[in-house]
Amino acid sequence: MNYTENQTKAIKHFNNLILDCGDMTSACFEMSYLMEALTENGWTTKQAEGTIGSLVENGTIVLDVNFGVQEWWIYLDENVA
Repeated sequence: MNYTENQTKAIKHFNNLILDCGDMTSACFEMSYLMEALTENGWTTKQAEGTIGSLVENGTIVLDVNFGVQEWWIYLDENVA
């Protein structure tokens, strides 16, 4: 998949979040945590919203609802290093 520069940078941060969870290829996060991961690394709130929104739109971040709780799943993208 082709990513924009901002998407690529965000995926690198999200890959690190996944790797911090242990030997996993995916993990779920609260949206506020994903936003914080980007805004703490130079994104404005609007930029983070747009970047995450575009990653949801292209299927890189997937919403799952379990027992009424929203879980935002991200899969490790080894093509983005």
